[in-house]
Amino acid sequence: MNFYIYILYRLMDYYNYKDPWSGWAHAYLIIGAIFCFHFITILFYISGIFGLDVVSFIRTGDRFFDKFIVAPLHIIPIYIILFIYHKRNKDLIKLRIESYKQEGLKLRRKKGVLVVLYLAITIILVVSSIFIPFVLKSIIDGYAIFDSPFEAWS
Repeated sequence: MNFYIYILYRLMDYYNYKDPWSGWAHAYLIIGAIFCFHFITILFYISGIFGLDVVSFIRTGDRFFDKFIVAPLHIIPIYIILFIYHKRNKDLIKLRIESYKQEGLKLRRKKGVLVVLYLAITIILVVSSIFIPFVLKSIIDGYAIFDSPFEAWS
């Protein structure tokens, strides 16, 4: 969790241009979005590897209900967990952030590269998890991956 606290600190420092509350709010929203991306990635990998239709299981069919009721019910617990973690470990987080403020420029750049690399890998995993079911279905059905997908499923 220390790495996420460091990402929180770097995002907070980046968005801290108007007031401290703005930096904290932006940082927590982005950290929550990262956790949502991890959740989506796990769902899509389970769906692709095991052939389970996890996404349709979550959806109801009513677009309004899916967008404004079902989606928030899956996203809100992540932010509640982050809020509870912050409330229970507020002193630890503040202590870590104060220690991060004291780090040298060389270490800050090195850790910054690791943060950017982590975010890039997260995005690559999300995008690849979306395409895994299509690739596996093409391989299983005996079609070339780069053939027209309309031929493979017709």
